[in-house]
Amino acid sequence: MFGFTDYAEYRRNERELDQRNERARMAREQKDAARRQAAARRTAEREKAPLRTR
Repeated sequence: MFGFTDYAEYRRNERELDQRNERARMAREQKDAARRQAAARRTAEREKAPLRTR
């Protein structure tokens, strides 16, 4: 199939791509979690707002 150095380089590139995809996925999940937390905070503040105006 490949010479060893070619295959080793191929595997190294594959591993780097996998790691990059994993980091991107983790970043997306963190961003989504932050967005959900911010939305929950806004909802909680909105629910508290009428009580403060009374």
